[in-house]
Amino acid sequence: MARKNTQKTRTINHEEIEQWARERGGRPAADTRSGGMLKIDFGEKGDGLVQMSWPEFFSIFDESDLAFVYEDITGDGEVSYEYAFVPRGPEDEIEEADVFEDDAM
Repeated sequence: MARKNTQKTRTINHEEIEQWARERGGRPAADTRSGGMLKIDFGEKGDGLVQMSWPEFFSIFDESDLAFVYEDITGDGEVSYEYAFVPRGPEDEIEEADVFEDDAM
């Protein structure tokens, strides 16, 4: 059976990232073997992963100017665990809210 193309989503939205991870049983972590690189811990057995709180995770995420790229569904229609942290770019800029000034009448 041919594998379908999968769609990757890129975000810097904390709620979206946390929801994606929680839906898969993931928890925020850092890999001490790679200098503290952020990871989503899905319960892999191994040394070096240190769990942290979501606020601590997102503090490092923002300070490091990262974006999160993820896949929801694999080409075979299964839940995907595929993700990557990538450097932020212009496409990740947060839209500024329009500021309305009161006009004196």
